[in-house]
Amino acid sequence: MRYEVVQVLSGTYPARELYAAHHCPELIPTRCRDVAGGPIEQFEAGAVHHLRLDRKSSTRTLTDAFSDKSLPRYVVGCANLSQSSEPVG
Repeated sequence: MRYEVVQVLSGTYPARELYAAHHCPELIPTRCRDVAGGPIEQFEAGAVHHLRLDRKSSTRTLTDAFSDKSLPRYVVGCANLSQSSEPVG
């Protein structure tokens, strides 16, 4: 999935776009227990998510619909839906 970066809460990320793979987008992603926001019940364009990301492992096979983009890839460890469109920090 392609995300627009609204705010980085931990670490650094210089780009405005981020490419991250969810384990199975058809299923509800694992909720982050210690991060603000509620469970994601479905993916909707424009929704604000709080994500905990891991760098893509070269041993995993992922479908990449954005293979023409040169930004690094991440795997979503857990995700929450923001309670509003405002970032939490």
